[in-house]
Amino acid sequence: MSRPAPQSRLEFAERASREHDSLSTHQPAYPAYRHTGLSWLGDLPAHWRTKPLRFACRLNPTKSEVSHLPADTEVSFVPMEAVREFGGMDLSQIMPIEDVLQGYTYFRDGDIVAAKITPCFENGKGSIAEGLTNGLGFGTTELHTLRPGPEFDTGFLFYLTLSHEFRHQGAGHMYGAGGQKRVPEDFIRNFVAPLPPLPEQRHIAAWLDDRTRRIDALVAAKRRLIGLLAEQRTALITHAVTKGFNPAAPMKPSGIDWLGEVPRDWEARRLRHLVSRIEQGWSPEADQREAGDDEWGVMRAGCANGGTFDESDNKALPPGVDPDPSLEIRPGDLLMSRACGSTDLVGSVALVRSCRRKLLLCDKLFRLRYRAKLVTPEFLALALGSRLIRYQLERDLSGAEGLARNIAQGAIKELVVCVPSIPEQQAIVARLDIACVKFDALTAAAETAIARLTEYRQALISAAVTGKVCVCDVVAEATIEKPCAELPIEAPAVAARIGTTGVTRTANKHFQRSVLAAEIIARIGQDRTFGRVKLQKALILAEGHLQLAEIVSQPVRAAAGPFDNAMMRSIQSQLKKSQWYEYIKDGKPLKFVPLAKTGGHKAYFERYWGAKETGFAALMALLARLDTRRSEIVATLYSAWNDFLIDGNGVTDDALVAEVLTKWDPAKTAIPEAKWRAALPWMRGQGLVPTGYGAHTLLANRDRSKE
Repeated sequence: MSRPAPQSRLEFAERASREHDSLSTHQPAYPAYRHTGLSWLGDLPAHWRTKPLRFACRLNPTKSEVSHLPADTEVSFVPMEAVREFGGMDLSQIMPIEDVLQGYTYFRDGDIVAAKITPCFENGKGSIAEGLTNGLGFGTTELHTLRPGPEFDTGFLFYLTLSHEFRHQGAGHMYGAGGQKRVPEDFIRNFVAPLPPLPEQRHIAAWLDDRTRRIDALVAAKRRLIGLLAEQRTALITHAVTKGFNPAAPMKPSGIDWLGEVPRDWEARRLRHLVSRIEQGWSPEADQREAGDDEWGVMRAGCANGGTFDESDNKALPPGVDPDPSLEIRPGDLLMSRACGSTDLVGSVALVRSCRRKLLLCDKLFRLRYRAKLVTPEFLALALGSRLIRYQLERDLSGAEGLARNIAQGAIKELVVCVPSIPEQQAIVARLDIACVKFDALTAAAETAIARLTEYRQALISAAVTGKVCVCDVVAEATIEKPCAELPIEAPAVAARIGTTGVTRTANKHFQRSVLAAEIIARIGQDRTFGRVKLQKALILAEGHLQLAEIVSQPVRAAAGPFDNAMMRSIQSQLKKSQWYEYIKDGKPLKFVPLAKTGGHKAYFERYWGAKETGFAALMALLARLDTRRSEIVATLYSAWNDFLIDGNGVTDDALVAEVLTKWDPAKTAIPEAKWRAALPWMRGQGLVPTGYGAHTLLANRDRSKE
């Protein structure tokens, strides 16, 4: 029999994934197929068998296997949130068996667990149980356990449980109502499984391991790209609402240490001067469903997350509960989340540009009544979403970690906002609107790619475990992709610059240093005060704090140290050679001037340190708030502290300050001792604590840090 027509899902996924040529299947069919008589399964390779799972594996094995163990035997405990989609478990929780023997699902190493409740089942939550404490695990009762019999390879059976056929059929057999629907055990028992010969199952599982690993790497890189775009967007907005877009504008001290200079014509004002009042909403008992078009609804706190008002994030007001019309949300309202379990979401701000009628402000939202003569709502919304405000909010948050975190009205009123004239506010908003459209388009493209790759992953699994493609002849050829082969995850222009030939090149430390420097400049180098000294401090802190083994600096205790002059000269040369940036000592407004290929370093940065993006972004966010002098203080203390750890000396604030003021360059004494002491608790509070990683600082023979 000829090969059956490919399923439309696989065809669509292959078309959608053609931008990722290294993942295209182009796998042949089997030479002959037979009818199964099952419409949902279609035809199978002629030599494959089928068998209901109840005859080929053991379902939900009894706990009597382990009831004889001592009560204090430790086992892994796996709640539903610890089971990942498409494989993997968080095994960090360990409990004595006596605490979990009753009321939980039992499994052991080599078993397969699959979620039974909606939407976890449909979303692919499930895993092979591996690395369990004492080989044993107990988890949520919302899991089914499958133990492969001798006819099944564990990996093949696991992929079968992830296939469209298994998940789609299971969803159709669910019982219960609403969010409590579950897949019954009888569905799994009676599911007719494709059963290739055991060696072939192993081949298929190995091929899928390789393909899904590569797809997962691409998805992870796309998610990092989305995070990077969000970080760049926030950085641009923060710069615009604190410094403006005119690089030639005269500056003045803001009078606030952590804010630094602001344009001379701007004012740093407390929010209480910019709003006439702050209103808080009301949260009656409400239905969990979204309100209908003619019903009143109460907004949830999350309706302002992400800076965009989501009118669908509401709960229906029950019949018999009278609404308060004064709390109805209207276009032009400026909303701020005042409470949330996540610190990152408290203080989220959204401007209501349009909305339906009959939506009420809830008690976890503030409505800011702004003074139109002083500030436009669009500018204020952008300003309140900037890093400047985030820094102040996190400083003032109250509430225990993991519970509702709150920000009080009093703290909101004391927030500092940089305020230009109304015409300049309007010009800034117009320019940011254009830039944000570009960011949104790039983010949407990355999200679309993730959706396509996810669909492609699902289609590959289904095609392989149901015999629509034959992979057995290519398993031996499955190899780990070389770095360049995964470059299509970035914009085509980036891939073109670097090449996609698959040839691996070993980067030297000088080039890698320049890549790191270029990324630092791109993120925090847009301030006119940013020069060689602050760049060096950022490099030193990134190398030590993130343990970047590629940098290999040798800092000396110079006047503006820690400083590695040879490294800085190498970086400046490489930046210019790569046409990314050129250092101009007296450059105005910027000392690191963008060149023709600015941005060309980003694909390399992703390749070298993409896995450390979260920590790098957090460090850059900290340094963006520091001027050059404060950066010097922090980097000097960090290096002195690190030296203590390398030498095995005890660390105290007194010892560190004495070390810097007496054993480093005499120029350090020009900074008041109080500033050195104040920086240490700040560093601890930010988690900026060394570990003894990197080289010990050296005394300077000649100070080149000011050159």
